Amino acid sequence: MHFSLPHGFISGGFSELSLLIYYIFGGLSPGIWYFVLNIPLFIISEKSDTIARGIMDKIQRRVTLLYGRGGYTGRPKKVHLTVVNNFQLKRVEEAVFSIDLDAFFITDNTFNVIGRGFSRRKVY
Repeated sequence: MHFSLPHGFISGGFSELSLLIYYIFGGLSPGIWYFVLNIPLFIISEKSDTIARGIMDKIQRRVTLLYGRGGYTGRPKKVHLTVVNNFQLKRVEEAVFSIDLDAFFITDNTFNVIGRGFSRRKVY
């Protein structure tokens, strides 16, 4: 921004938008305009984070804990089983790997899952 300001250049992004507003309206410095433009993004980000936490809480309540045995080692393993739709899948993946980077994660198509939130049962 230091190079752009004295030469009247504008390229893109919020920093450049703050320069454009500064050129048009003056008054506040480009840095203050940049801060003002970012306030709505901070608010939206906070609300999105709250919504994401709510989704994760609902997902975690649906997780079924099973006990299995490693196919190669035979050692006992905890198996978490959950069924989610395609929109929830990425959030579950992020949650799993934020807890355990070495997790073994399997996904399968939920086309044949029938019930509330998934495919409806066909009536013949």
